[in-house]
Amino acid sequence: MILMLVLTLLALPFALIAANVGRRRWIRKRGVARVRAELDAFHAELARAGLSHFSGS
Repeated sequence: MILMLVLTLLALPFALIAANVGRRRWIRKRGVARVRAELDAFHAELARAGLSHFSGS
C-alpha cells in the first residue's frame, strides 16, 4: 500500500510533464493547420481575382 503511494508520487511529475508536452504538440499542430487553411483561402481568393501565381496549383 505504502509502496504504491510512493511509486504514484514519484511518477506524478513525469505524468505532468508528458501531458504538458503532448498538449503543446497538439496546440502547435492545430496552429499550423489553421495557418495553412488561412493561407489556402488567401491563395484561392487571389486566384479568383486572377492575381495569383498559385492559380496553377
